[in-house]
Amino acid sequence: KKDPNTRYTYTGPESGVGAKLSWDGPEVGQGSQQIIESEADRRVKVTLDFGEMGQATATFTLQAEGDGTKVVWAFDEAFGNNLLARYFGLVLEKFIGPDYEQGLANLKVVVESAKK
Repeated sequence: KKDPNTRYTYTGPESGVGAKLSWDGPEVGQGSQQIIESEADRRVKVTLDFGEMGQATATFTLQAEGDGTKVVWAFDEAFGNNLLARYFGLVLEKFIGPDYEQGLANLKVVVESAKK
C-alpha cells in the first residue's frame, strides 16, 4: 500500500527457512527479507537487508491470549560505536512504528478473514 509501484520477487522455498522476498520500488527503495528461523505456531525470525542502509533482524512471536493470539513484531539492529547511528536508534520507533502498526492491522484482517 505504501508504494504501489514496488516490484516483488520471491526466491527459495515457498515457505519456511530460506524463503526470501526482495523488493524494489521508487518510494521504499531496494531490499530483501529472508526467513532464517521458524518454529511453527511460535516464532519466525527474518534477516532484513536494506542495501546501503544496513541490515537488521525482525522477529514475529506468537502468544496464546484468551481465544486469540497476540503477535509481537520486534526489530533489532546493532548500531555499534557509530554515534550518529546510535542517536538514530533512539528515534527509530518514530519512523517505523506506524508501518509496524499498519502491518499488524493488515495481518489481523488476513488472519480473521481466513478463519471464516
